[in-house]
Amino acid sequence: MAKSELGIPTYERQIDRTELYTADEVFMCGTGAQIAPVVSVDHRSIGTGEIGPLSTKIQTLYSEVVPAFRPEYMHWLTPTQVSNSKKNRRLVGTTSTTKK
Repeated sequence: MAKSELGIPTYERQIDRTELYTADEVFMCGTGAQIAPVVSVDHRSIGTGEIGPLSTKIQTLYSEVVPAFRPEYMHWLTPTQVSNSKKNRRLVGTTSTTKK
């Protein structure tokens, strides 16, 4: 999403822990965490020590994708049933962290 929606080049690679110390922003992503900004690592502030603008933008985009508000990302979602009650049955999307 950073590349396609925000035009930010992205790279997937292993990093050294020390790279986190000098980063402007850090966030974690995953099915459970969704987008979780990180403001410190090992008691060291990241950037300004507050959630940065990039993390905020990506968090906002992701929060639009998961409940299926962004049709262009429907292929990321797997319908799941959240209630067994016929009265309250509805489907919600969950994202997969694996590449498709």
